Amino acid sequence: WLNRALANLPAGDRIAKAGGLAVGPSTPLVIRGAAPVLGWAPQALPTPGDALPERVLDLYNHRDPVLAAALQKGLDADRMAMGDQLDSWCEAMAVEADVGRHSAKPDVFASWIERHWPNTPKIELNARQVRPGWDAWGNEAGE
Repeated sequence: WLNRALANLPAGDRIAKAGGLAVGPSTPLVIRGAAPVLGWAPQALPTPGDALPERVLDLYNHRDPVLAAALQKGLDADRMAMGDQLDSWCEAMAVEADVGRHSAKPDVFASWIERHWPNTPKIELNARQVRPGWDAWGNEAGE
């Protein structure tokens, strides 16, 4: 509809000559059509800072309390899953371990998980052993 509006502007109108402007990686459907549309998108977006979630939450608290509550729940779940140790997530994750029995996970992985998420519930699927503090699913632990 917006492109049709541009196409129906008087021929001498300044906007009719220049056309529309779409900002982003693609032109929205609402402005696509026969009238000219210039597209622009930044070459690369900067990496968002650590304060972005809290800044967006503050904005939502002032403008949309329902959306703010949903975002807060998501941020709380993220913190719970990450054990408030987001900085440690980026450590090198490549490990060397001996090959064990089918479905057996190297102990180094359990140690790494326990170190980074000490307060988070843990589960091992197709477990070959019972680990203290972990749930073992797959009816294979202790065999």
